[in-house]
Amino acid sequence: MDDYYKKQGDGGFSSADKAAMTKMFLGFDKLGYDGGGGGGDTGGGIYRREPFTALASGGAFRRSGRFDGSREQFFVAAGTKVSEVLAALPMLKADPVLASPITVASTTPTLKVAIRYVNGTLTEPAFYTNASAPTALANTLENNAVEPPMGRLGLRFSALGTDAQGTAVATPMNALDWQSQAAAISVLRKLDKQIARGTGAETPPSFYGLATLCSAGVFNRTAATSADIEKDARNLMTIITPNGSGAGEGIDCFIGGQKVLRKLASTSSGQNGASGWRHDPRVGRLVYHYQGIPFYRCECDESTTGLLYGANLGPTGLHLVYATGSAETYGLNVDSFTDPTTMIKQGVVHGAWALIPWEPQCIYEITGISIASL
Repeated sequence: MDDYYKKQGDGGFSSADKAAMTKMFLGFDKLGYDGGGGGGDTGGGIYRREPFTALASGGAFRRSGRFDGSREQFFVAAGTKVSEVLAALPMLKADPVLASPITVASTTPTLKVAIRYVNGTLTEPAFYTNASAPTALANTLENNAVEPPMGRLGLRFSALGTDAQGTAVATPMNALDWQSQAAAISVLRKLDKQIARGTGAETPPSFYGLATLCSAGVFNRTAATSADIEKDARNLMTIITPNGSGAGEGIDCFIGGQKVLRKLASTSSGQNGASGWRHDPRVGRLVYHYQGIPFYRCECDESTTGLLYGANLGPTGLHLVYATGSAETYGLNVDSFTDPTTMIKQGVVHGAWALIPWEPQCIYEITGISIASL
């Protein structure tokens, strides 16, 4: 974005200025940081990320302040759903990442992250004295590393360079500005869908989504459903057991689609006690809680039956790993250049992501939930 944000007569913006303006150009800014969360990219916390339209040169503020009402305001709109899971997931930047050819003849690599686990159950130590030695650790590593792939997403757009430089930012008049914001929203919508449904086997390759992470042969954590969703939810609460910081951790959230949310909210336990809608500090907005545990919506496949996930979001829990951009922009990056012949400025909003459960015990899935009457 260097050539887009040139300052007149003083040599250009500083790197910090350009980083901040890139976030605003995309329509995003960092709202807050939860230092008590797990695995953020600045030492162990969770970023809260939300669309932000109050750009430096003008735009509508959320709750207070003022804006220039004498000119047209731009908002992407065209929303079709509500999702909290993308805002809730802790984000870690992989810098750099592994890369290997898709095929022997391919010049395009697959980006990926490699994880290796201890084989079997951990050796249990015994108490000892000066007359007996401590127990020897008998564990070995598993033979093969698990290598979740990273999927690339992006959208291209273009505008005349003169128009982009000569029209007001944060208005529908600036074609480069409104297209970049629309592209960013569209990429995030697709990212959210892939978190729920990605198989990693698409062409071009994507990454493992929730359903694939929990399927046999990857992390082997799929569970059959009972006929009682309240029983299923109770089971999920107790079988999320990653090591976390060492002593072990439990469930942080439920994840599911709109219909499963309706079914949980219709139960007696979903309407009493600690259940109900309340502010969630992880995402910074109102979220439904079942028995005190937040339910984060995502675009799960609910064409026939429903899915309900339980997940831990701590240091060894479920994270969204990204390769470009920053946590404040969900890993999105903007690159642009101007064709000197046509003076058309080309832009692309892009990124690469992987959904990583650092330990298999951080996520569990209940399948086959009946949603026929919802």
